[in-house]
Amino acid sequence: MRRQALILLLFPFALFAQQGRMVSAMTEPSIYFSEDTTLGKGNMASPLTMEATKAGALPDAPGSLTGGEASTGLTYAPTRSRAPEPALKTVKVFNKKFIAAHTAFLGSIVYDAELTHQGLAHHKCVEANPYLGLHPSRGEVYRQNLLAFGAISGLDWATARFIKIPYIPYVTPIVETTVHIQGGSKWLTECW
Repeated sequence: MRRQALILLLFPFALFAQQGRMVSAMTEPSIYFSEDTTLGKGNMASPLTMEATKAGALPDAPGSLTGGEASTGLTYAPTRSRAPEPALKTVKVFNKKFIAAHTAFLGSIVYDAELTHQGLAHHKCVEANPYLGLHPSRGEVYRQNLLAFGAISGLDWATARFIKIPYIPYVTPIVETTVHIQGGSKWLTECW
């Protein structure tokens, strides 16, 4: 089990190193090959050897081509298989998670506001939120809660767009959803 956990932990590092090696291999200069009729195809020669054999001079390297033999130089340049990624990746803010978290938050606001209104209208309960007063209207409850929803959603959008920490835009909606569901459920269980 430890071996599997170690492999799972080290795999991203190995993948990163392999990708780094591929990028450096793609940026190296072209490799020169020499095609010789007497020595066979695919013998490697340096750029200096190629220039020397074209000019008719003998190369200095041992085991390289000798004078008088015909050689033609071919170059091989590796091609990239995909386009390079941009330096700064733009983050898509309105993804499924962002929309789902904020939709659940809005639903919990409606749940809490409707149960609050029903508890105030048909029962002898009072609102505990000091900002709303003891007997707020339905419009006042929605006005304050939707104002908070807009401010929180705007701040979540800004943190997702500019700070780019993956989980930060979902913390506040989840906490506020929990608060509103508990508040609405308290109206339902204690006041009806």
